[in-house]
Amino acid sequence: MREGDNTFAVAVPPLPAGTYELFCDLTLMSGYSSTATNFVQLPPVPARTTADTSVCLMPDSDDSWATNAAVAVRENSGGETICHLPDGTQVVWPAHPALRARMDAGLRFTVRDRAGQPVELEPYMGMLSHAAVLRADGRVFAHLHPAGNYSMAAQMLFDARKAAETGVTNPADPMPGMMMGGSMMMMGHPMGGSSDISIPYEFPSPGDYRVWVQFKIKGQVMTAIFDATVGQGG
Repeated sequence: MREGDNTFAVAVPPLPAGTYELFCDLTLMSGYSSTATNFVQLPPVPARTTADTSVCLMPDSDDSWATNAAVAVRENSGGETICHLPDGTQVVWPAHPALRARMDAGLRFTVRDRAGQPVELEPYMGMLSHAAVLRADGRVFAHLHPAGNYSMAAQMLFDARKAAETGVTNPADPMPGMMMGGSMMMMGHPMGGSSDISIPYEFPSPGDYRVWVQFKIKGQVMTAIFDATVGQGG
């Protein structure tokens, strides 16, 4: 929720107490995007009573969170790597060449049900999937989309300025921004029905990374977690 020009409030889910690192994607009016980071100490979740009249910030309908770090699996480039989610959903990272810095990472996944059958994905914030990449030392972070890692807000700003300058909105534009008024498009991807996820990315430097892959099935946002080691590039 926006509070003034430069202040935003976000509902915090009932996360376990502890120290958390925050990553905030920012897009300025110029269209320039950056990521701000900070740390926050969360106390234990307080017990609520029927007499509690405190004002709570309602979560956004696109909010999602996961505390299932135990299901993170080590990526194996020589064969399928499968992340098993608590409900039985399987997220498969197919065999691919060894990960190297500054080379195509092969971030391609298939979502299957408990029986191993393909699952139909639904749009989530206008796309079939989202992903986040974090190097173990925290010095590399990226928020990724099937169409690339540019900011959706920057794309929307660009489209709005283009329409204002030309007076024309081109529905055939292969990379249009997200439409306002509650209608989402898919950034050049189908509106759903696929079980396959493909996210272009090149790891900028060697190291140990964690990859979070998010998607929606039957209205529920799910998160698969993979750990990977990236070697020196060619």
